[in-house]
Amino acid sequence: MISQEAFPNIPTPMNPSKPEPFHIIRRERNMSNSGLKQARQLTGEGFHYDNLLRMAEHCREETQQDRILSAYVLNRVFSEMAQELGEGPILLSELRKLEAKYRTALNLALESAINGAPHEEQNRRLTELIHLLWSSPKTE
Repeated sequence: MISQEAFPNIPTPMNPSKPEPFHIIRRERNMSNSGLKQARQLTGEGFHYDNLLRMAEHCREETQQDRILSAYVLNRVFSEMAQELGEGPILLSELRKLEAKYRTALNLALESAINGAPHEEQNRRLTELIHLLWSSPKTE
């Protein structure tokens, strides 16, 4: 049997006053900073492949029920953009065009969900974003 003295900082039912394990503290911090908020922060770092995947991942981490539909759609949009962009090298001018085309619509969709806008507004923003994405010619 392992003694409590060997691991003094691990809480036990007999000693609940010990500090919370790191993974519990980390989870609580992540809950206060929602997935959509984290994705919104990453938009400032550009729309390159790896960042788009990170934004998609953060959208998938959203847990608030009133944001979940927006998070799902935005996850798919970021994932599709990353897929279209591909992992290989891309001209900086092409990347800037992509950012210019989508940045405003993406930020408006993210902000409306983060700020708890009525679902009608969130749906309108998402629909505008999807129309923009689907109207773009596919890169070969």
